[in-house]
Amino acid sequence: MLDKNKLYLQIKKNAQKLFSDFTQEFDLAKKKWQEISCDINFKNKVEFSHASFLTPTWLGNLNDKFKIDNKIFNYSILSVDGSQVYPDRNISGANCCLINIGSCLIKYNNTGSSVKIGSEPLLFLLDDLFEHAIPSKDPGSSDLVDLKREELELLNLLNITLEQNIDIAFVDGTVIFWFLESKPEEVKNLFLNLYLNILQKFYDQKKIIAGFISFPKSKELINLIKIGLCKYDYADCIACYKIYNNKAFDKVDSTTQQAAALTTNAPFALSEVEGVAISKNAQPCMLVDNLIDTKILRNFLNINERTTVFFSNSKIVDSYPDYLKPCFFYLNAGVEIVRIETFKYIAQDEKLINLIASVALDQINKGLGYPVTLAQAHEAAVVKGPDREFFYNLLQKEALDQSRRLIYSQKSIKKRGTGV
Repeated sequence: MLDKNKLYLQIKKNAQKLFSDFTQEFDLAKKKWQEISCDINFKNKVEFSHASFLTPTWLGNLNDKFKIDNKIFNYSILSVDGSQVYPDRNISGANCCLINIGSCLIKYNNTGSSVKIGSEPLLFLLDDLFEHAIPSKDPGSSDLVDLKREELELLNLLNITLEQNIDIAFVDGTVIFWFLESKPEEVKNLFLNLYLNILQKFYDQKKIIAGFISFPKSKELINLIKIGLCKYDYADCIACYKIYNNKAFDKVDSTTQQAAALTTNAPFALSEVEGVAISKNAQPCMLVDNLIDTKILRNFLNINERTTVFFSNSKIVDSYPDYLKPCFFYLNAGVEIVRIETFKYIAQDEKLINLIASVALDQINKGLGYPVTLAQAHEAAVVKGPDREFFYNLLQKEALDQSRRLIYSQKSIKKRGTGV
């Protein structure tokens, strides 16, 4: 049981750290964004810099923004989502897992709309979970089940899109498979090929697919600001780290600021960091480390406007075919700024990008803040506590019918009901 009094005291004690004030950092980032957006040479600086953080490339100008029509009436949209019941280590004899794929298909027209919501439960024996063996990996591990679920979501999205001739297919989350970068090589290669083969079919049929990310925490635009703050002509983070031994910056009081501004041997003048003083030998790029992209975008992106298209340079993207290179843009939907990801073959047509943005706005408006189809697909997919218990009760019943039984650990039994 949660001790609420103790929790309250801890929140009060850490309030200053929990709710930090980054006004000074934000003001610096805003001014630097305005500066680099107008710098015709900045794209070259990014291209020739050797940054230790992820920076994107982009179409057109950095500060380009596009007004999006949020009145769209005739389109069809499909969203899918998935959930799972992992193999339970506390139950012997249940050598399987459950993956449930939910879908929501809506067709809008001038006379009304039609809705189809469904779910597809898929039972997998652990030995049959993957068509190809993965050396030295437990097929029942939760991360492999998650990767399999991702494949099934994309496959379900493709099949329904082609069967129903859907205009736009939305997935919840990223289409840049960052999560594979940390996986063992054989796991990464297996699943990346599976995912790309499905995306290839979207490309072959020239179908529109996009990933919707609510409340994104991305920092790729902030990383551009960090390049802009760099005191060198071209950033070289590794060399910079070696020179300064990764010394942290220190904010100083106004008296010290004035003295520092007059110091001739200071590595850079205060005006270069817009009055935010940092100690000698510090790295100005570190001043914006606590910010995320959407914090900056709120100051120049109006409601119902999108940014230009950015291309991710994540390491995993090197394995994508050129026409499937992932890209993204930010869209101010009023309630929040969302990140929408898609692919190069779609981004090459501005009308298609604007169509995705229009549909996203319409879905957000209809869903009172979150796309209707994504919300309904999630509800269709989610396996709640009672559903999980129903799953295991069915397994228990079938085990008894087969003159076998499931064996629950004492821990599992206690979790189902603790005695006093």
